[in-house]
Parts: sequence; C-alpha cells; structure tokens
Amino acid sequence: VGRVVGGAVAWLGANSGVRIWSRVLDELMKRIEILIRKKRLSEFGCLQLDAEVRRLGTWARGLNGNGNGNGGDLGGTDRLKQIAKLVNALDFEDVRIMSSEPGWRLKKSEIRGYLQLRVEAIPNAEQLVKTLK
Repeated sequence: VGRVVGGAVAWLGANSGVRIWSRVLDELMKRIEILIRKKRLSEFGCLQLDAEVRRLGTWARGLNGNGNGNGGDLGGTDRLKQIAKLVNALDFEDVRIMSSEPGWRLKKSEIRGYLQLRVEAIPNAEQLVKTLK
C-alpha cells in the first residue's frame, strides 16, 4: 500500500496525502472486517486476532503523513479493535459492559454475528442473545 500511495502523497502534499491514506486504510479495514466475518474462531484464534489488530493499529498510526509515527489512527481500526475485544469476552457481563461504553461502534446485530464466530460459546450466551434482540 505504501508504495502505491507513497509517491502520490509526496506529489500532492501533506494534507491531501493524509486524506488519501485515510481513505485507502478505511477501505482496507472494511475488507479485513469482511474477511473476519467469514471465519470461525477458537479461543486461540480470538487471541491471535486481537494481537494482529493491535499490530495493524500500530502500523496505521505510523502513517500520519510525516513519517514520525506519532499520528492519529488514520486506518480506522476502532471497529476492528472492538471486534477483537468482543470475541475475546469471557462472559455475558463483559459483553454487556463493552457494548454500553461510550464510543462503542458495533450494532447489536453485529455483536450477535461476531459472537457466533466463536467455536466455544461464552457462558450465558442464550441470555445475551435475548438481551440483544
């Protein structure tokens, strides 16, 4: 991605370059989210997803247009971070607390869908599904 957009960023200038990076990375995050929805995740798979999403967020923060790595999260990894946090929930109460936090971006239907990706069900899953309807 960097090789494709990098030259254009230098040519267009910092502001336009940041906007281009932001759009490219947003599209990349959407596609990763689509791929995640097609998976089944074991407990280890959930932990690995969390580690990969964190690594991706670190990489995206480094793409702030000036190369110093201190920029904001241009890649829009917030949703991916919430998905990883959700599939790693230990029980119903964890999910309930997470989904009521300010800034939570996943809809109830999405929460149900992502929890169904887990191979092992979380305790009290039936209660959770009833609550989220």
